[in-house]
Amino acid sequence: MSSPQVPAKDRRRFVILAHERPDGDVHYDLLVESTDAADRARGRAAEASGREPPEAAESAEAGPARRKSLCFTWSFAEPPAHRQQRCRRIFDHPGRFLTYEGPLREGRGRVRRYDAGTCLLEGHPAQDVVLALAGATVTGAFRLHRVSEAGPTDERADPPDEGEYLWQPLD
Repeated sequence: MSSPQVPAKDRRRFVILAHERPDGDVHYDLLVESTDAADRARGRAAEASGREPPEAAESAEAGPARRKSLCFTWSFAEPPAHRQQRCRRIFDHPGRFLTYEGPLREGRGRVRRYDAGTCLLEGHPAQDVVLALAGATVTGAFRLHRVSEAGPTDERADPPDEGEYLWQPLD
């Protein structure tokens, strides 16, 4: 399958992190960089309130420009792939997680990079989203179709669009 061509001006970074919890459970988080000023403002508010995950601050690669950025985040039981599966929209993660790998504070395990690259995002997580991913492992066009809303699952910066989504390959 060929890589989608993502125009330079529209490119966003993405990362898929494997999050291993201390009990051995592993899930995968897809983080897509937000470029919206309103989303960056939400990131500054989360950071100021202390709701930002502290481990991201420890990333050696985190510079001042990344401290206040946000990533839309979905959690998967298995790595996103070219098959339909359910996932969950969870709290926005700080942009520093785009480059962070390592242990998490408060005994929450560790994260390692499963895949990373650039993407094109059409839509907003409050509704259906179409992603064109160009990563080393996951490449192609995908839809994240919102199938249900849910109450807060985490005390940190819950997005108003949290809920269950269906991941659907489009090509």
